This record gives sequence, structure tokens and C-alpha cells, in this order.
Amino acid sequence: TDDEHTECSEDAGEANCRHWVRERSQRDQMQVALKAAGAAAQDVVLVSDLDELLPRSAVEALARCRTPLPLTLPSELFFYSFRWRVDRAGGAPFVWYHPQAAEMQQLTRAGMTASKLRSFGSDVALFRRLVGWHCSYFGGVRAIRHKLRAYTHQEMNVPEITDEEHIDQCIRNGQTLSKVSPQAEAEHHKRHQTQRWPLTWACMRARMHACVTPGTLALSMHAYGCVHQET
Repeated sequence: TDDEHTECSEDAGEANCRHWVRERSQRDQMQVALKAAGAAAQDVVLVSDLDELLPRSAVEALARCRTPLPLTLPSELFFYSFRWRVDRAGGAPFVWYHPQAAEMQQLTRAGMTASKLRSFGSDVALFRRLVGWHCSYFGGVRAIRHKLRAYTHQEMNVPEITDEEHIDQCIRNGQTLSKVSPQAEAEHHKRHQTQRWPLTWACMRARMHACVTPGTLALSMHAYGCVHQET
């Protein structure tokens, strides 16, 4: 079926667009699985790829603290290993705007899907620091080659990129697989992240809520009494 939210470059072609449709269809099946598992309306759901990791303290903060949802949990971006972090000019870390968190009742309301939440994100940012780690292209040469052949960005599935010697050299030298800068490749892989899901936060009251979780992460959070209104 046609998918108005399919993410395709101008030269992607119909075949590549179908990859995006399949990815979003697969991701949205999590809502079916959660319903079947008996998820409650106010259960907090994380929409995340497997290579987007959060520390235990951040998950505990979501479970224990009153927070406005949905929200985005921004992450640092690494290629190949924690040796190679993607930074912006000047050394500031590149911000990867994933994962997302939402209540089950928000994720299943009319017009919302896990894919839309992921792509449009949320303007709500509670954490004063980058929370997680996007571990992109981890796993070594064979794992990366398998990923390139199987995942949605099939514009990367070409011999000059999937060659094992080329992949190995990129891992050793911290180079991107395609002939672009790490920042440009990161931007390419997060197209549309500057857009936001069209929600207006009509906040009736606000107060500061300090939440200190076990371990070393101390977070300052706002606890809002909000209603969500579609624009």
C-alpha cells in the first residue's frame, strides 16, 4: 500500500521505497505485539533500534519519575566501535535524536504509529546531557557486510562499499563506508529528524522535580500537567 511517510531520496527508485515501506510496517507491528501482551495504557514504551542503547539509570528514571511524554532521548553517535565518535566542527558530539519514549495510550491513539513517533520525534527534552549511544556499524567486517546487504539503505549495497577489504580499512581508520564525511553520512541517515510530530503542549501547570537514580546519573526533570492537542 502507499505510505505517505515513506522516506526516499529523489533517485532512490521504487524498489528502495519498498524497503522503507517494509521497515515501517515491521516496526509498527510492535503495537500489535504490545496489545497482545496486555500492555496497560500508561505503560512506557521505548521505540528504539537494537543498536541504540540506554544506560540502566535512564530507564529507571523513566520508570520512577513523572515526565511529560512522548519524549526524545538524544544519543551520541559512534561508528564501528566506541573508538570513533562522530563530532561536529569544534568537537561537540553529533546528536542522534533517538530513541523515543511514549505511553502505550499515546502510541496507539488515532494517527500515531511507532514509525511516526521515531521519525518526527518529540520537542520535549528532559535530559541535560546526551543520554544514550547509537552504536552504528558495530560487529566487525562480516556483520557490517551482512547489514549492508540486508537493511533499508540499499543505496549502500554496492560492490565498492560491501567489499570486505574496504570495510576493514574504514574500521581501522575511522572512515565512513561511502565517500562522504561522518557528519554528512550521519545527516543522511537521519533525514527528516528536524521535523516534529505536530503536537501542541498545552501545559496547565509546571514544577521542578529532582530525580536522582541509583548510580552516577542525576537528572533534573520537569513534571508537567499537560494535555496533547493536535494542530
